[in-house]
Amino acid sequence: MTPLLSACTSHRLAEPATATLTVDKHRYSQSLNRKLDILFMVDDSPSMAPLQTKLSQQLGHFIDALASPTTGRLPDLHVAVVSSSFGGGAWSNVPQCQSGNHPGDDGGKFLQGPGGAGHGACTMLHAGQTFLANGDGGATSANYDGDIRDAFKCMALLGDDGCGFESQFQSVYYALYKGSQPDDPDNGGFLRDDALLAVVMVTNEDDCSVGGNSLLLDPSVNSTSAAAGLGALQSYRCNEFGHLCDGHAPPHDAPNGSVTLQNCVSAEDDGKTDPAHQAVIVHSAAEKAAGSAPAVERCPPVVMRRERRRSVPSFARQSNVTSPRTV
Repeated sequence: MTPLLSACTSHRLAEPATATLTVDKHRYSQSLNRKLDILFMVDDSPSMAPLQTKLSQQLGHFIDALASPTTGRLPDLHVAVVSSSFGGGAWSNVPQCQSGNHPGDDGGKFLQGPGGAGHGACTMLHAGQTFLANGDGGATSANYDGDIRDAFKCMALLGDDGCGFESQFQSVYYALYKGSQPDDPDNGGFLRDDALLAVVMVTNEDDCSVGGNSLLLDPSVNSTSAAAGLGALQSYRCNEFGHLCDGHAPPHDAPNGSVTLQNCVSAEDDGKTDPAHQAVIVHSAAEKAAGSAPAVERCPPVVMRRERRRSVPSFARQSNVTSPRTV
């Protein structure tokens, strides 16, 4: 018998020849939404006095940040300014917060520099205009003279003569409600259904928004020992009645130094400042149709000094916003 021997044949690997058989070309159109509505809430309380120079130097840079890094082109902008002054609740005689009067109560109306709604000192806006619009480069044109950065600073430098009990959220809420009404004489035409919305708050203190019937800011009470129990007529009053920390209100006497409080949340209906669920954004018709659900985020404070540290909720998006007071 003759044995059979077998082995695998070795083949060298060769690089295959390549050739283009077919080429498919497709064109996709992408539309970018370049419309942006920006509401600036600028704190005009006395505590902002040391910051006026810094504001003047920095406000223009915000506009620069909106420009395209490739083309330098700005979006189609609507830019409006409101103050933090919204009066003193039910009291018409709270110092620097007199109801219905500028500068103590601007009621969420758009401002055109210091001087009050419709009477602002900024002359760069065209007559009758209440907010900045730079136009879309075609059908619409700018409603101001000069550079938009200078026009924005001209509008946003409100000074420091406003109410010391700042109502940042309240002012924004009413400003946007009024801005959603096309015929509103102060804010109408600001919100566009097809534009993105941004809210910027320039402030150095926490919110002290109170309802129109609130008695919290009673100007006749100015002592921690007063029978009314409201304490001194200072910002700390808003803190004491706007929080619960570990389930309890902050100490009645404002600390001379600082004290650390834990697990602080908005006092909601147990407090005397506006509850968190009232901080809502009035949004576009498209967002209403989407039925987005409200969401509240609590940001508890840690250290409390002789200034209010109120738990500030995020704006919630809500589809059935009721009409607030007439302003």
